[in-house]
Amino acid sequence: MATHKLSFELPEHEIGKQDAIFHVYQDGEKFGTLKISKGALEWFPRSHKNPYKLSWKRFDNVITNKENISSKPKVKRLPKTARKPIAAFGAKLTSSKSLAAVVGSKPQSRTQIIKKIWDYILKNKLQDSKNKKLINADRKLKVLFGGKKQISMFQLAKVVNNNVR
Repeated sequence: MATHKLSFELPEHEIGKQDAIFHVYQDGEKFGTLKISKGALEWFPRSHKNPYKLSWKRFDNVITNKENISSKPKVKRLPKTARKPIAAFGAKLTSSKSLAAVVGSKPQSRTQIIKKIWDYILKNKLQDSKNKKLINADRKLKVLFGGKKQISMFQLAKVVNNNVR
């Protein structure tokens, strides 16, 4: 069985971040350095520059060769819960007359309205051929767009907002 020897240095004033440093030797050779700071353990094996943050129990297992330092402790995962839909997206909205001409007159959710507008735009080839971010207005959309011949796709949500209740 391997023997372990501890030598340690304590600062004169315990004001800094480190409370104690321990040098651990195994069979006469340096095995690593242990820093204890505010109750937390940081283990620096002799061949590593970066520390491993360990619990006291895990440190004991590493020193007694019951556990490899690179092995990760088992973590219990919580069971996944079903994602809840956002209520505002599912709320049924009533369309204005100009919007109803494009998407229909029955109450629909905001996401359904946006989808139907995009279906209308793609079906009638109203997306600008050079700049796909722009939507060209036809007779029905020009009324929705407030008389503008063209709007950006990013303005579409604002157009929907202004035309639903």
